[in-house]
Amino acid sequence: MGFASKGRRSAALFFSLILVGAVFLGFASPASTTPSDPTADGLANFASCYARNRLAAVDLVIDQSASLRTTDPGNKRVGLAKALVVAFSQLAVMESSKDARIDLAVNGFGTDYSPVVGWSTLGSASSGSITDQVEQFKDRNRDQDTDYVVALERARNDVIQHSAAMSPGDPSKVCRLVAWFTDGELSLSNAHVKSYGYTEAQGIQKICGAGGLADASRSADVFLLTAALTSPSFGSGQEQLLKAITDGSGSGPACGTTPARPYGLYSGDADFVGLLTKLIPPTMGNPVPKAESQNCPAKCVWSTTVEPLATGLTILVDSRPTGGSLTLKGPSSSTDISPSAVDVKTADGAISSREVLGLRQISIVFAKPGSGDWSIEYTPAAPGSLTVWAAPRIGVTLKASAIGKWSRGTASVASFTLISADGTPISPSQVRGLTLTAGLASGSTLTTLT
Repeated sequence: MGFASKGRRSAALFFSLILVGAVFLGFASPASTTPSDPTADGLANFASCYARNRLAAVDLVIDQSASLRTTDPGNKRVGLAKALVVAFSQLAVMESSKDARIDLAVNGFGTDYSPVVGWSTLGSASSGSITDQVEQFKDRNRDQDTDYVVALERARNDVIQHSAAMSPGDPSKVCRLVAWFTDGELSLSNAHVKSYGYTEAQGIQKICGAGGLADASRSADVFLLTAALTSPSFGSGQEQLLKAITDGSGSGPACGTTPARPYGLYSGDADFVGLLTKLIPPTMGNPVPKAESQNCPAKCVWSTTVEPLATGLTILVDSRPTGGSLTLKGPSSSTDISPSAVDVKTADGAISSREVLGLRQISIVFAKPGSGDWSIEYTPAAPGSLTVWAAPRIGVTLKASAIGKWSRGTASVASFTLISADGTPISPSQVRGLTLTAGLASGSTLTTLT
């Protein structure tokens, strides 16, 4: 590759190359919190954002209005909120990068917005203390109002402000999510209307009007996850409003002028926990691996042949119903991965398997690159299904030639060689995609080209 430099005087230029992409797997994406797929829902786009940036602020906002005594007597919201805390804690610890971080806060809303758990960095040890605090929402059901404006405005401000604390140099790198749980009834007492200065209809306009809270949240790249606590009193109008606010799927009037779907996901309480599995596949690689699904009336088999340069393989398995047997087979080994935790070394490599959000995550480090054919056999306890996501890990280093000095106004060439994990050069014919970053230094000036 060559770069032409223009100028009136000669100067020493020092050239360096850093490989920032991935061979065969695609290109590294620039840090951005803007939804990467306008056709995908908000939770999938949030997960992709976290996979790119490895920084996230999640504000968990839970309804504490008096109507919950009737609409949620079994405290479903508490169980769902605890499931979300566990899900994000597992997502935080499964990411090996030392710079990866997920911070979470818990707040109640009703008449006002009430802090319960301050911003905490999630990890294996933190989820238990947070879920213990969430338990108190079993008794937090006495507010006379359910004010969506207060909830959404304060939560939006919270995640934006905390983004600046997490990444002072560039808060826009932090992926922001507000996850709220409500029984779906925007309800304001006369006293609340007098104190806050808006009626229920005016509150909806504050959220959904052009340039209102919904538009402001989306323009700030704040994702919204809504868990509706359905009950016999949960009306169609309430549901359509929540859908309009969240992802634009309601049949009523639109909420805001910015497309809602890329920023939001609406869920009834029955489907909520299953939707959390959307968080995992985007963290496996870029591009996100495609799901491969099949029905399993009896034993079924998924198989793959890994890339010649692969040094390992990450596999995510969704086998239903649970309770069947799962076996991972390599070129010369067979491992039972049915237990909740597996750590073994085989002739084919080191294998680690864990349960994550009800799925099976398998990490394989090959004994040697390009370790042949791998398969998973699933024998269900009853007719079921098998879905698998798989992403190879490619081990590549870059060896640049000696460069020396360059002169302005003269085209110069830098050569480099890709080296595989076993130390052998990689032929250009084996490379499907590559991203390079080059730094050109002259005195105190550094120019970066990608």
